Amino acid sequence: MSLELIKKLREQTGAGMSECQKAVKESNGTYEDAVKILREKGQQIASKKSSRAASEGLIGWVDTGTGILIVELNCETDFVSRGEKFQDALEKILHAGKNDKCFNSETLLNANIEGQAVKNFIMDNIAVIGENIKLGKVQYLEYADNLAEVYMHNALANKPNLGVIISVVIAKVNQKNEATKEICRKIAMHIAASMPISLSVLDVDPKKIEEEKAILKEQLKDSGKPDNILDKMIAGKISKFLEDIVLLEQTSIFDNSLKIKDWLAKTSKEAGVEIEPISFVRIKLGDFVLENN
Repeated sequence: MSLELIKKLREQTGAGMSECQKAVKESNGTYEDAVKILREKGQQIASKKSSRAASEGLIGWVDTGTGILIVELNCETDFVSRGEKFQDALEKILHAGKNDKCFNSETLLNANIEGQAVKNFIMDNIAVIGENIKLGKVQYLEYADNLAEVYMHNALANKPNLGVIISVVIAKVNQKNEATKEICRKIAMHIAASMPISLSVLDVDPKKIEEEKAILKEQLKDSGKPDNILDKMIAGKISKFLEDIVLLEQTSIFDNSLKIKDWLAKTSKEAGVEIEPISFVRIKLGDFVLENN
């Protein structure tokens, strides 16, 4: 039995020593047949694990040159997500999406990694790593001629494009320099911390406001206050509600005396630049909040 062939199989497939030895024996020492045997066994193992919950993992991003591609890859335990094999798998998936211009879940699963589809690459990794692994959220933000800045919370020290919370802001700017990049990066940082769901008040779904008003009316119906007072109370609470969910109306984490829109106006003026946020995204591992245009 060729030790060189077993070593090559281990390096190429990630399978264990005993599995490689069995595959070499079953294939009569033919490398291609041994790989096929290992893959088939791996698929069987992966199919058994595919129904198990996978709520841990990592989020990664890559700049495609025209936009920001964000991919979430899930596994069963935090231990696996901190392993090199899992992290390398996510980076390979990100670059497959970039290279093949696959910017949603359906197309990304069919993107090419080392001669095979991402979906098969994931199945191979399930067999090697020993946990269920699945493609989570996939989001693409095109920035065209605008500025895109990314903030990754709890980014890995050795792979800063991987972490557990990512926020991206797309903004129209009069110039792309360090000042505009730093201000937009801070807005992205604020988004990660403050979790807005809309860019401006005009972007909030009117139905959402009406639902909130109905809840407030129900809460205050037994207050005994006259209707005109109740209307003022509800209007005040709706204003506070909007300040909580609208990015431009939120209190800046960098200056709690200013709303983000006022902080942006102040810092932009001081830097001598013009910045207009036009969209953003915030994705947390296991959660999803998006605002686009």
